[in-house]
This record gives sequence, C-alpha cells and structure tokens, in this order.
Amino acid sequence: AERQRYFDAYIDEVVGRYAGRLQSWDVVNEPFWPGHRAPGGFRVGPWYDAFGPDYIRRAFSRARQVDPRTRLVLNEAQTERDDELGRTIRRGLLKLVADLKHAGVKLDAVGLEGHLQPQAPQDLARFEEFLHELAALGVDIYITEFDVRDDTFPDDHRGPRRQGRVIRRPVSQYRAS
Repeated sequence: AERQRYFDAYIDEVVGRYAGRLQSWDVVNEPFWPGHRAPGGFRVGPWYDAFGPDYIRRAFSRARQVDPRTRLVLNEAQTERDDELGRTIRRGLLKLVADLKHAGVKLDAVGLEGHLQPQAPQDLARFEEFLHELAALGVDIYITEFDVRDDTFPDDHRGPRRQGRVIRRPVSQYRAS
C-alpha cells in the first residue's frame, strides 16, 4: 500500500506539473532489457521490483487519470537490431502492447529509438514486418530517437563518411516504403 501511494504521488507530481501542456508523454521508457533475466525480458528497476510488469499498466492508467488529453507513449530501444536482443525486445513489446490494449489501457503510441550500430545486424524487411504488426495493434508509431552510434568509428575524417553509409540504406528504404 505504501509503494502504491508513492507510485501514485510520483506520477501525480510529474504528469500533473505539465498536464495539458505537452503533445505526448513517454510514460514508460525502455521497459525491456533481456540481460536482466527477468521473466518476459523486462528491465529490472524500482517500479518493476515493487509491482512486477504490472507497473506499466499502473503507470499508464494513473497518467491517463491525471492528464486525460495528452497522448501517452510507451518508448523502447533496440528494436532496429536483427539479432537475439532485438528480436527478443520486439516480441516482448508486441506482447506487452497487445496485453495493455486487451486490459483496456489507453495507449496512444509506441515510440521507437534507433541507435544504428555498424556491427549490429539489421534486416529491414523483418523490421518493416514488425512495424506493421505494431500498427495493427492500434497504436501510432513515433520515432523518438534516431542516430548512428559514433563511438565505434575512427576519430578522423573517415568517421562521418562511414556513418553516412550506415544510415543511408535504412533511411532510403524507409522513404521508399
């Protein structure tokens, strides 16, 4: 009961401060991190420790109660990767969105971060399929972050050119579809 009061007070304070003044609100950011080995691939943190994955439903319900007009967003990273990490996060995110919708949670959008890394495999066709599956769940899709991780490139004149090559393919493919 004490944790629930603290949780509610936190959301009331943060969301209430900006109620009606924001276009969208990232209510939960990056709920997945399979490396934490929590069931379902969730990221472990104080709210997860207190309520398990139900903290996500609670957060959206409370945020909607405090600010019914702002669009509520679930934000996630690593979905652009086509390796075990990226596929695990995509599966988890699709299940979470479906479960939230089934529970009657008003989730307006899913925000996707894209931190392209030259060493991380990508399969744009599979990623596009994931986007269609996500959209079919009745949420808008926002691109909330999009960059090339430059810490993996040489710190000389070749770095920017290589970054351009990493980003050119997905951007041109997305523009074409």
